[in-house]
Amino acid sequence: MHIYTILLDYAGGTYIAQTRATDERAAVRDWLEMLKLERAAGAISEEVAASFDGGVAEPTPLDGLTSTWCVTASASQGLALVNIVKTAS
Repeated sequence: MHIYTILLDYAGGTYIAQTRATDERAAVRDWLEMLKLERAAGAISEEVAASFDGGVAEPTPLDGLTSTWCVTASASQGLALVNIVKTAS
């Protein structure tokens, strides 16, 4: 298990959470569950989680960086940009 830091930029706000997971895809899935169950991003949690309904796209590695990925979804207030950083092993 690794520690992943998830950074969400959406609707003018930045929201940060951490999760333990086996890989970046599992980290995003775990984070989405946190959004649904714990409202980890406050009032926008349900809206962002719903934008990923139907599945999470494969996280894209960011050029020139190590252990850093990005995934996006279209939500009612615009693009939800999610960066995933493997913070510790």
